[in-house]
Amino acid sequence: DREMYIEDEGESIEVYAGIEPKSSVNILFRGDYIWTLENNTALYALKELLDIRLRETVREDASGTYGVSVSASAIKSPRERYNISIGFSCDPKRVEELTEIVFSVIEEVRTNNANDSNIIKIKEGFFRSYEESRKENSYWLGIMDAVYRYEIESSYILDKPSRNENLNAEIIREAAVKYLNTDNYFKAVLFPEK
Repeated sequence: DREMYIEDEGESIEVYAGIEPKSSVNILFRGDYIWTLENNTALYALKELLDIRLRETVREDASGTYGVSVSASAIKSPRERYNISIGFSCDPKRVEELTEIVFSVIEEVRTNNANDSNIIKIKEGFFRSYEESRKENSYWLGIMDAVYRYEIESSYILDKPSRNENLNAEIIREAAVKYLNTDNYFKAVLFPEK
């Protein structure tokens, strides 16, 4: 059995399958995008902020799940688009409660600037990732691919530390307003069969 319906805010689907007594919730935001390295930095910083805040609220405060998965992607071709996906597993009885917590965090991120400690965590994480990845051949192959595919100056791409350092709470909040449109999302929930 499958039930699909339109909520006031977005489209949802509920699927009843399997026997394991747990549910999986996935929430997807996607839409048109202007692909620039600055927008990409803001999008991935927003992903990191959501990761921090959802771990604190859904996993630690509400003890609702072992973890919340947040992913983001920026696509340039064939059409500029973005995706932000939020997923977690939980007791089927807590789906509504925990989904409400997720949307309250989304609203918080859209309306309030992130605190300084979270901005520092995001920047430090970006710096560590950059320092580690630039030791790998795959990083340099990615740079060469981006220069060729997207016709971007290599010096501009290599200026990643500067873009990361320029991140601030306002840039991330503006990204949240653009990319977490609560009037346009898709939610899928897997429940065990009744």
